[in-house]
Amino acid sequence: METAAEDSDSVSSPARLSVSLSDCEEQLDRLQQVELARAVPMSRWRAGTVQAWLEVIMAMPMYIRACAENVKSGKVMLALTDADLEAGLGISNSMHRRKLRLAIEDYRQAESGHGLSKAAELDHHWVAQAWLSEVGLPQYSQFFHTHLVDGRLLSTLTRTDLDKHLHVSKKAHQGSLLLGIQLLHMLNFNKEVYTHTSHT
Repeated sequence: METAAEDSDSVSSPARLSVSLSDCEEQLDRLQQVELARAVPMSRWRAGTVQAWLEVIMAMPMYIRACAENVKSGKVMLALTDADLEAGLGISNSMHRRKLRLAIEDYRQAESGHGLSKAAELDHHWVAQAWLSEVGLPQYSQFFHTHLVDGRLLSTLTRTDLDKHLHVSKKAHQGSLLLGIQLLHMLNFNKEVYTHTSHT
């Protein structure tokens, strides 16, 4: 019986190998698309680059299927309204919708040659882990992760947002977070300057 099992394993392994190779090719292609997204203006992106950007850079793989069906290029993405994001991409989470809308606005402004904002460099992992720890409130990390709060989204948060969406109900904690956001605004969301400032 063991021999049969070993034989069946050896017979199926080439199939498994080809599957893993195609997975590798897909990952390589996705990485190439991500590099394109970092180097080329959004208006020149094709569908594959838009999807790679949404999945890897924006950390929103849950919306890729709807994106593949409804957004065929970067030009289309740049033209999306808040209503389009909800209806066309099925983004019912208002924080996710705001995050994407802020990113689109940033890329729209970058089209004129100014480049992306410094806030674009602060991804949701940095906000939820490094920044919340610096502010002394790491207990809210999971809520910030769930809502994918990146630098752009962080820059717009209000006391109401903190209470309603991120479960920060204590006024003192809200105050600390808002002061932390204010400091980032003063430093133009420059991560290097912020890190240096917070450690001196």
